[in-house]
Amino acid sequence: MGNYSGLETSVQRRFSGGLSFEAAYTWSKNTGTTYKQTSSNALSGSDIPQRVVVSYLYELPFGHNKAFLHSGPAAALLGGWRTSGVYTYSSGLPFTVTSGGNFSNDIDIYGNATSLPNVTGPQKIVGKVNCWFYTSRNKSCPALSPNTTDPYVLPTTANPYGNGGINNLRGPHERLRLRSDA
Repeated sequence: MGNYSGLETSVQRRFSGGLSFEAAYTWSKNTGTTYKQTSSNALSGSDIPQRVVVSYLYELPFGHNKAFLHSGPAAALLGGWRTSGVYTYSSGLPFTVTSGGNFSNDIDIYGNATSLPNVTGPQKIVGKVNCWFYTSRNKSCPALSPNTTDPYVLPTTANPYGNGGINNLRGPHERLRLRSDA
């Protein structure tokens, strides 16, 4: 079970000559219980708190009732074309650091054996392809972020449920540029 709350707004501007722009913004929060070992409503794995979409449409000025090439074969060939583009920026998706399936009773709601680690210090996003979040078990991380200490400790059989949070770190943001001509 989850909960989604959001605010959406958009603006649109149409200019003479066949040019228009549109911008939309969404600010939201999406929560839901994702692990059996926690009863709190953590961030959902699909939480995207910030999203901006900007688009344009331009009708080319060729063809019947346009500024250039009103008639003839060139008007028929070049008339009626337009170009458009879309740019999207959004926050990264949240993710959960797990310590693997060390204990058979640590099952998430999808049936995967998993366990949360104990967090003993500040978690750090390094933000590199070879080391997105810092853990000393990843051999690339100490070189990319020297003087950082490992915040994770494996749970024990006496206390198999670590105190690590659910979806408390974020992946990279998304930028997407699409262009289409019609």
